[in-house]
Amino acid sequence: ASMPEAQGSEVTPVMDLPSGPMRLVINGRFLGRRVSGVERYALGITREALARWPDARLVVPRGTPVPSALQHAEVQEVGRFTGPVWEQFELPRALRRGELLLSPANVGPLSVVDQVVVVHDLAVWKAPKGFHPLFVAWYRHLLPRLVDRCLGVITVSNTMAAEMEAHFGKAPGSMPVVPPVPWALPMGEVPVDLPEEPFLLALGAHDPRKGIEQLVNWYRSGIPRPFGLVLVKGGGDVFRTTGGPQVAGVRILERVTDAELLALYRAAVALAHPSTYEGFGLPVLEAMGVGCPVIARDLPVLRENFGDAFVTVDPGDPASWDRAWMRVRDPQERDRLQAAGKAAAANFGPERTRRALEAALRTWLH
Repeated sequence: ASMPEAQGSEVTPVMDLPSGPMRLVINGRFLGRRVSGVERYALGITREALARWPDARLVVPRGTPVPSALQHAEVQEVGRFTGPVWEQFELPRALRRGELLLSPANVGPLSVVDQVVVVHDLAVWKAPKGFHPLFVAWYRHLLPRLVDRCLGVITVSNTMAAEMEAHFGKAPGSMPVVPPVPWALPMGEVPVDLPEEPFLLALGAHDPRKGIEQLVNWYRSGIPRPFGLVLVKGGGDVFRTTGGPQVAGVRILERVTDAELLALYRAAVALAHPSTYEGFGLPVLEAMGVGCPVIARDLPVLRENFGDAFVTVDPGDPASWDRAWMRVRDPQERDRLQAAGKAAAANFGPERTRRALEAALRTWLH
């Protein structure tokens, strides 16, 4: 989460490339980071990019673990550093003439003009309290310059495209949307220590903008609840981690595997997602895809992606939470939510992502 220190290094901008089709290179820095929604998105879009352009090259810092889903790719390990220093000063040296860099995880090297970067949201402006101050300062410095300098910017939803075009002063429709790929469900069963009582599940307990504090305040107010809360922290090092509530009936999990998360989705009464700001809402997509009803704040981006397939809640109003809980417990309403959620999730998939990515990059790649 710190800013690069190698300010004295000289980097030659990669520009003036020959006309005609370019070869795709993917910025694989995200593979060495702790997994949050951005990294899950980046892995999915990288997999689809490699399927569409099999001659693409994946460039990573030395020693970066490459998941099995990408092990068929041509992987190039370069440099001596990691993090922002690697991305800003060592990655550019690995690029050759006639190559287009795809940076799928919010930022890329400022010196590389021939680049398309995926910017997921404007959280460092809209919800900065969830991040370390140095991280906020670095992103606020870097992102406007990167958006102005690189060939193209992709984002993850129409709501976010409109918001970013206005923020960065770009023409409407200039930022194409490439939605995420729903996760590939883990194979097989794993033993998971699940609560015996019914429970609500919430992700992102490390990040204040996820609204978990309001969920817990409701849970511990009034009469004792006949159900529990399971809060998953996770997230990367850039977030300001809170200590977490010490409340009877609340279980906090630091991190879970995909198999454990799947088991939690399937066992939970619902996913509680009272986030104040989202670029897409990937946990909502994951939960709906496996039949877990969702309780969420009524954000425009969630309406865009999921319609009325979730129960809305005013996180600051305990009565609103009570009504939402009753709805997800009602058998008839639960059946409706599960069917609507699966239908909404079915709108997303590898083929849709690949088509959108191909359309976004067709100017430079054949």
